[in-house]
Amino acid sequence: MIGMPHIISAPAAATGARAGARPGCLRGAALAAPVLALLLGGCGGSSSTPACFATFSGNFSDTASSSSCASLDTLADGGVVFNLVLHSAVEGAPTNISVNLPSSNPPGSYSPETVGAWSAIGINTNNCEFAAGSAAVPVGSFSLEIAAVGTGQVPHGNLEVTQFVKAPPLTDCGAGDTEQLNVTF
Repeated sequence: MIGMPHIISAPAAATGARAGARPGCLRGAALAAPVLALLLGGCGGSSSTPACFATFSGNFSDTASSSSCASLDTLADGGVVFNLVLHSAVEGAPTNISVNLPSSNPPGSYSPETVGAWSAIGINTNNCEFAAGSAAVPVGSFSLEIAAVGTGQVPHGNLEVTQFVKAPPLTDCGAGDTEQLNVTF
C-alpha cells in the first residue's frame, strides 16, 4: 500500500515473513489482528489487490480470506458504491454487501446514518437468510472505515456488520438471532 510504513526490518526468515511477500507483510496469526491487518492491507497480492480477512460470529463461526473482496463502482450520476463479497465455507454461499456512499471521495467513516441505500445479505444452504440493510426488517447496522483507495479504485479499510437471521418455516438456522461480520480489506 502506498505510503504505509514497513513493519519488518529484519530478514524475512527471521521474522516469519512469507517468501516473496512485499516488505512489511507477516504471515499466520499476525494477519488475524485487525490493527495489524489494516496496516498490512494488501499483503496477499500486489498493491492494487488487497488481502481480505473476515471473521463471522454469532449464529455461526467461521473465518474467510481471499486475495480480493472489495471494490468501488462509480454510478452514472457520479455517486460511488462500495461492494464487498465474502465466501464462508460454513455458510456455503457468498455474502454480498453494498453501500451507496454519499460522495465521490470515498476515504472516510460511514454508518447507516451517513449513507443512503445499503445491504448485507447471505443465504446458506438451508435457505436461512442473514440480512441487514436500509430495506431490511430489522435494519441491522454497520460501521465502514475506508482508510485509502488504491490503484484501480480498490478500497482499503475495515467493515463491521450486524445481520439478523431469518429462518424459513420449520427450519433450524442454528443458535442465535444475529451474525457479526468483521472484515479487513
